[in-house]
Amino acid sequence: MSRPVPHQDSDMTSQSATSSRQSSPMQIPPVRSPQLSQSAGPSATRLPSLTQLIPWSDEDPVPSFLPAASIDHTFPTQGSRPDQTFQRYPPGPAARLPPVAPVRSDLATPPPVPPLPLPGKLQVPGSRRGPVIPQRRYQPLTASDRRRYVEEVDLQTSILFNSLDSEGFPLKDALNHRYGALEAREEPMFVQHGPSISLRLNWPGYQPWTRQIPTRDFRNPPGPITRDKLTKNVAKSVQRFIEEQKSREIEPAEEQWRVGEGFIELEDLLLLRLDNVSKGSWQIQLQLAMPLESKQRRLDAASLPAMRSSQTGPAPPPRQLSWKHVGPSSSSSSMRLGGPPP
Repeated sequence: MSRPVPHQDSDMTSQSATSSRQSSPMQIPPVRSPQLSQSAGPSATRLPSLTQLIPWSDEDPVPSFLPAASIDHTFPTQGSRPDQTFQRYPPGPAARLPPVAPVRSDLATPPPVPPLPLPGKLQVPGSRRGPVIPQRRYQPLTASDRRRYVEEVDLQTSILFNSLDSEGFPLKDALNHRYGALEAREEPMFVQHGPSISLRLNWPGYQPWTRQIPTRDFRNPPGPITRDKLTKNVAKSVQRFIEEQKSREIEPAEEQWRVGEGFIELEDLLLLRLDNVSKGSWQIQLQLAMPLESKQRRLDAASLPAMRSSQTGPAPPPRQLSWKHVGPSSSSSSMRLGGPPP
């Protein structure tokens, strides 16, 4: 006796058909993505993923057409265990970046890149300039004078003397009234000062030197001097210092700083600034326009002819030519150079 077959409705038939299709070996299993199902809802588990259709290896870059949501998908390969996955990529744009090559430890570290120069004035290359004249900063002799003229006084900022394209101003141009390249040449100086100031020099190898200059221009009414007039007064002061010290002895250790003809002269100096070192006293800061080595080579070249003449002795005097009459009569016009007759 056969058992009756129960009636199956259309829903059960559809579920049975779906189950049979899922068990087919040719069908790719559905993607289970927790992130996608949470963000897109239950229906997102039924959407096919591009990672199921387009496999790639570890050496291939991530395709640029993959959506960001499908990069996180994992799926088992055919014949592998369920816990083995074909590929996994981190989500987000970082997955599309090319792999970074490892840094080799055997390569030498490149030298650091020097910083860019700060904007400012053009600097003359160091090979074309000499050093700044080294000086000890002026200090009053006694403690009471230091307290009275330095410590209890608001010293002013330094006064700069710059050209249009570099720092410093040639003293020879100041003596020759060539102020065209001097910055702010018409600016008044020492507006709140007395009628004069003291200029000071502590040149290496010589005794400290000072000289007073006026701070007022001889006009009607008198006013403060301008920067170009101050530059000229400083140049005259340095010129007087060289004239006074060129015949004096210098300390042997400071022989390279000797001043005078054939040594450091006014044309070799640039005026950098005046430093307010005490009340009413300003120290002159100077720099050589060329290195000491270049100065020495120039002096050697100038003295080379004199050295050669001293080694070979004085040159013989030029030969004196004499004339005498030749012929029967002294009134004859035939003459020849002196010497034995032909």
